[in-house]
Amino acid sequence: MIIHIYSQNNGSMKSVVITIGEDIEVGTFVSKFNDDNGLTGGAPLTVKDFLDFTGSSNLTNRQKIVKTYTPEEQLKWMSGADPTMIKAGIFVRVPLNKTMVEKQLIYGKNQYLKQDNFNAYFNEYQKILQSSDGYYKLESLISHIDRVSIDAQVVNLNVRVWIYSKVLDELIDVSPLVAACNTSKNMAMGAFSITLNPAKSLEFDVEYPTAVNQKGSVNTFNFTGNRDELIADYFEKYIQYNDLVFIRFERLQVEKDDVGYESGQVLKLSTLANPIADPNENPSWYRVWDMMGLIDSVDVTTNFSYTDKSISIKGRDFMKLLSEDGSYFYSYRFMSASDNRFMWMGDENSGVFKRNILTGQFEQYFLNYSLKSIKEYLGFVVNRLSNLGIISSNVFSSYGERLSKLNKVEGIDDENRNLKGVWSIIKFFFDEHINDRVLSGDLGGADGTLLELFNRICQPPFVEIFGDTWIDMFNFTVRQPPFTGESIRSVINDSANYITIENKDLLNLTLGYDTTSYAWYQVTPSDTSTGEEGKTTAANIPVVFLPQMAEVFGNKRLQISDIYLYTGALKGQEQIGDIDFISQAILNDLLFLIESFVYLPFTRKGTIQINGDRRIKVGTFIRLDATDELYYVTGVDNSLTIGSNIDRVTTIQVERGMRWDLIKGVDTGEVRMARNPRTNTVGLGFERARTTVIDQNKTVPVRYSYFNIVNTEELRKSILENRRTGNAFNSSSMIKSDFNINEDVFEYMLKRRYL
Repeated sequence: MIIHIYSQNNGSMKSVVITIGEDIEVGTFVSKFNDDNGLTGGAPLTVKDFLDFTGSSNLTNRQKIVKTYTPEEQLKWMSGADPTMIKAGIFVRVPLNKTMVEKQLIYGKNQYLKQDNFNAYFNEYQKILQSSDGYYKLESLISHIDRVSIDAQVVNLNVRVWIYSKVLDELIDVSPLVAACNTSKNMAMGAFSITLNPAKSLEFDVEYPTAVNQKGSVNTFNFTGNRDELIADYFEKYIQYNDLVFIRFERLQVEKDDVGYESGQVLKLSTLANPIADPNENPSWYRVWDMMGLIDSVDVTTNFSYTDKSISIKGRDFMKLLSEDGSYFYSYRFMSASDNRFMWMGDENSGVFKRNILTGQFEQYFLNYSLKSIKEYLGFVVNRLSNLGIISSNVFSSYGERLSKLNKVEGIDDENRNLKGVWSIIKFFFDEHINDRVLSGDLGGADGTLLELFNRICQPPFVEIFGDTWIDMFNFTVRQPPFTGESIRSVINDSANYITIENKDLLNLTLGYDTTSYAWYQVTPSDTSTGEEGKTTAANIPVVFLPQMAEVFGNKRLQISDIYLYTGALKGQEQIGDIDFISQAILNDLLFLIESFVYLPFTRKGTIQINGDRRIKVGTFIRLDATDELYYVTGVDNSLTIGSNIDRVTTIQVERGMRWDLIKGVDTGEVRMARNPRTNTVGLGFERARTTVIDQNKTVPVRYSYFNIVNTEELRKSILENRRTGNAFNSSSMIKSDFNINEDVFEYMLKRRYL
């Protein structure tokens, strides 16, 4: 019924603007509005009050509704002077009373978003590992002979691969049979590929992986039997789709190889979890996995010419749960009537039923128009839609109290708070700064994969969500991208925030300057956040044009529709600079985009290939010693081959490569006369016709940095000043921000004077 919500306070009574999704009777609309907002016992909205209400509009709801009627509809839907039906697609206003304000306040302490003080966010497990003294490769040998330094590294190729077989209901160690192992991870998905030698059984004469007393292993396998039939190997029989896989490359100093075996290569399930008695305490050592995932395929290749056989196991990490796990909603009302029932779903109390049948509970929470935070939306999706565990929950019982629990959702009670199967070892980490972002209830259709739902809730480039294996859990990180000056500087201020790649580990570098650039920046509120006031709100925030960028890099535009709402206006927070609250929030997002993207043409990106280093993860930073640059990691491939040649390589996809000194800022001692920004003019063409007036009494030192190219605070002041002086903008207006480009810094970067 109700799609959009927008709260406003323009000097009149606070109101909520609502879009009507389908034809609905006036009385039904008012009744549902009262029920949804808990007004039935207090001061309910009456039909008369609703029809008479104007809010900040010049028209009453009665007049708006009647204006949409045809003459025939007036005869059908008028009762005296009052309409009885509201047509789909129109906007109406309702008063925002004290009860509704209190209800909205539960969704955050302060919904006003500030973009200028964000630090880089790292989840809990990432901090634990990167700050650990043992988070480095196990062994290295360095010798100094006659003033000659010989640096020799010992590569420990003790790869570990564990697989949980649903057929056997056992956790097995296949590590001795690994011929090759590859993992590939980017921000969207992780994948793995494992090549195994065939085996008739896993009853090896080996005490693996204890290196001191290892007896060794002998694995013989015959292609054919006594009747020349092909013999099926162990993995053909017992490994299948969606079996669980754990992968680890070389051991780190922080790890131990304490492993418990039932028999042969069958592991005790108790060895799966890290030895943490108290979830709030850190152990003295960790079992650190590089990737946990689910199998997609098991393929057997037999080469009769060379008498060779191999098993290829491919799969993806737990992001697969989001991309393939679909929700296909059918309205319960089409199933409840026995005469019209067209499908049979079995037990109505089962998890499968609850996730696929659109009951009133889901509709009331997820599709209503109440404002909710990103955390609340994601929590609800996980609560209601993640009840397909894939793997038996008993497999993870050794995790104890560390198992993930269902998030508490208002109005929804669940007796069993534990999540099912693989979801029980998945955790969400939220950057506290995104708590200030809220959404209305309309996120489009409920059908689709969990990934589609997640991506509708987390809108880049303002919010990013990605998942990866950290220690022995799979973590979803939801955060503000760490690309502002404040964020980047917080990274380099602590060595625990990045991994340093030393020259001795470099194998190959392919780096070049980024070609991404924008001369135009525009952020507009989406229709779901502004209702019929969308055009007015968008008009308050102009398009920002940077002519220098257009002249050098091309006339390109970055245009983003902002889906997020900000409820500070509900709390009576003061407007800033005579600009309405939503416009102020949109302005902050606009300045965030400029600060995060304007320096890209002066940064480098590419591929770095190094000796195997499993510590490097997507969404983290590395320092490249050879060039003294900081890079943001967007992809990591780890590969291991054991055969005639032994090869262990890590390939890293990186971007936003910045010189260390230019992040901090370089002070060359140069002094420039300060410009008077009010006398700088820029034509709308690309040729600059600038007249500069110098204040001879004022000089300023020049500090060169990626984050001094544009003075975002001066740009903010300029926009607010235009508002205060009455220079309102329309949708085609722009700020000609020539004076907000620091010409000296721009030229320094462009001509690469730092080189």
